[in-house]
Amino acid sequence: MINQNLKTLKASNSDRGAVLITVLLIVAVMAAVAVALVDDIRFGIRRASNISSTTQANWYALGSEALALSVIDQTSQLSADKTTLEQPWATNRGIFPIDGGSIATQLADGSNCFNVNSLVEKNERSEYIANVDARKQFRTLLEANGVSDSESETISGAITDWIDSDSRPVPRGAEDFDYTGGNPAYRPPNHLISDITELRAIKGIDLETYTVLKPLLCALPNTNLSEININTLTPDQASLITMIVGKALKADTVATVLGNRPASGFDTLEAFWSSKEFEDIDIDQSVRDQVKEKTAFFTLTTTVIYGDAYVTMTSLISAGGDGNAYIVSRQFGEEI
Repeated sequence: MINQNLKTLKASNSDRGAVLITVLLIVAVMAAVAVALVDDIRFGIRRASNISSTTQANWYALGSEALALSVIDQTSQLSADKTTLEQPWATNRGIFPIDGGSIATQLADGSNCFNVNSLVEKNERSEYIANVDARKQFRTLLEANGVSDSESETISGAITDWIDSDSRPVPRGAEDFDYTGGNPAYRPPNHLISDITELRAIKGIDLETYTVLKPLLCALPNTNLSEININTLTPDQASLITMIVGKALKADTVATVLGNRPASGFDTLEAFWSSKEFEDIDIDQSVRDQVKEKTAFFTLTTTVIYGDAYVTMTSLISAGGDGNAYIVSRQFGEEI
């Protein structure tokens, strides 16, 4: 009887031990689940907060576009035929404080650049074909900025083939077979370039060359030859005038003329061309026609800091032929 009771007691103690271990395991699992749930909730709250901050920052950035459009329209009303660096669009820049952060904006002349899409023009079948005049100007610009003659021919040819409608390479150009063998493989779009950063994907344009040329290039939504505003052109952009006139006119000479420009800009185009520095240079009328006093496009760069959100946006704005400015395109994120 005693032995039987001892066996029963041992069995009972063993069962209680198993139950205790089971309970402890359940508690441990529940604790782990609770911790995981708390982490998920905390992460969800954090993510929702970040989304809210980023969304609000995006709205602030879009609001800066509305302000820029208003300023550009105001500029057009003040001076319908002339754009200068003394007008509201050029002076309304800086950092604006907001609750929880700040908005930094900067408007710049978006026409003072070489329009890479001008390397092609449309034929009677609405196909993009090479524009010989634009390619010549582009090569002049490249060489004026330290790019060798051979390299300038390669770069101008590759960009032309990137845009034109056919698959036949122009001299020193690059078509499908130059890209399909890469990793990853891809093909030229045979369409206008939408953003200047697209050049990084084109054969022959390395990072060093891209970095040098990027401030002088743009991708406008047309194939027109570049129209340079001599009242907003800065001395460091002087090679853009060399580009359209030719190698006979050095960028340093143009920079000198721009450095002596009146604060309110040149009164007429003739006042610019009659500068004594240009006296010995023969300048064709077609070249003169590419120089303007009115800006057709502006670029707006916006940086918004709001809470934990950091948003950058670049907008291309058309001044509008009728004085009503409008957004052509926008890109979120810093340019490469």
